[in-house]
Amino acid sequence: MVDDVMSDAAALARAAEFAAFNGQLDDAQQLLERCTDSLPQEPAAEGAVALARAELAFQRSNYAEAAALADRAATRLLLVGDAEGELRALELHPRVWARHGEEERVQRRCEQLLERWRARTGNEAVEGQVRCLTLITFMHARRFRYEDGIATGSLAVRLARDTARMHSLLPRAANALAGLHFAKACALHPATGWASHITSLAPTDHPDVLEHCRVAMALLGEVRPYSKAGGNQYQDALIGSNMGQLQVLMGAPDAALPDMQRFLDVSRQRQNRYMEADALQAIGWAHLVGGRLPDAQAALMHALGIAASLQAAPLLITIHYDLSTILERAGEVARALHHYREYARLWRRAHQQLAAQPSPHARRRLEPFYLKRAEALIRASLPHSPSAEEIAQHSGASIRAVQLAFREYRGMTPHKYSLALRYQAAHDALASRQAARGIGQICSELGFDDPSRFAREFRKRFGLLPSAFSRDAEPGRNRASAAGGV
Repeated sequence: MVDDVMSDAAALARAAEFAAFNGQLDDAQQLLERCTDSLPQEPAAEGAVALARAELAFQRSNYAEAAALADRAATRLLLVGDAEGELRALELHPRVWARHGEEERVQRRCEQLLERWRARTGNEAVEGQVRCLTLITFMHARRFRYEDGIATGSLAVRLARDTARMHSLLPRAANALAGLHFAKACALHPATGWASHITSLAPTDHPDVLEHCRVAMALLGEVRPYSKAGGNQYQDALIGSNMGQLQVLMGAPDAALPDMQRFLDVSRQRQNRYMEADALQAIGWAHLVGGRLPDAQAALMHALGIAASLQAAPLLITIHYDLSTILERAGEVARALHHYREYARLWRRAHQQLAAQPSPHARRRLEPFYLKRAEALIRASLPHSPSAEEIAQHSGASIRAVQLAFREYRGMTPHKYSLALRYQAAHDALASRQAARGIGQICSELGFDDPSRFAREFRKRFGLLPSAFSRDAEPGRNRASAAGGV
């Protein structure tokens, strides 16, 4: 009789575990209450209940509690020889670490668990592989390993299609693979050359970016019905929100907001604070792209408070950067500078884990807002060059901070940047077929007092003398022949 009760309690606990994993938190809570009422003092049942409670705690963003319960579950399940239950318990730890931005640690543990699952047979072993591969795929996205991530995500999707829990696992694996295409779209975005997160970008019609967006949209559109059919309201809402982010990047922020708001509502219902902050950040981005700065700021400030309470480094880094952008546009330069400095501080801490990676995307912070403000002032001041003090005052940062930003992101000082703009303006004026001005007049207008020095520097920059370039711009002349004669 005791064995029957123990078996019933363990079965109820396992059902509660998977209900929580699938986002059905109320069902999981009710199942736990039923099995604990008749829980025997046996390691197998105690381990199963501890694991279900750990999963429920994780889904509610109670990460310390989830880790402690997972340890207890792993110990008891190992004691009774339940290797598959022990492995599921051990999977909780890298999931918690991922919330705190410990990507290297997550990947090492997941690879170890993946090998243990591969050494086993049966459906449970394949499902374990899918879960590990899915988390590894997310880590590849964070660490800018796009091709590795796409390969790993594709394998996770293929394996998930043949599991008994396909309705639960396939949408997760596909969402991770779509995330790689999100990240690749960010990396190819022409505005930045690289990007750490999608909400740092404006819409674009760049064909390579749009191609990855379309691939991600098709993948999410294919698997979303599985979430609906499986009754997983949370996964369905998450996929809708991610499709909404793609819509924003493709220039349709208003169309994206309903799905984003639904995901926010579902995250709040589930008491998942981490994903609530994630949803608010996405909503803030949609409002920013739509030109609604107050709404964007309100959403991100709310997200920041939640992320800070969770000590969720991945969210804190990106939210601080997004706030620096929004506040600068709103004219609150001092507050924008504060958030950029917090972004830079947290990025440096995270960068210690990424420093050994070969990808160039992992080695630079996103450009500070004050660099863009400084560039705007320099452009508006042409043909004159503003002083270092004037640039710093306008940008909202110190002289040293501005100079360091120019060196890091432009490879030159502010003065040389101004000079480069003046030579480019001379180049454009001489290249214009409608230009009626002579070389001397252009030099005078752009502040070049020494024509000989101007000619030498012009040739160094553009490969031909101003006089040859000017003749080349005349109707009927061929640029190649003029360039070849220099």
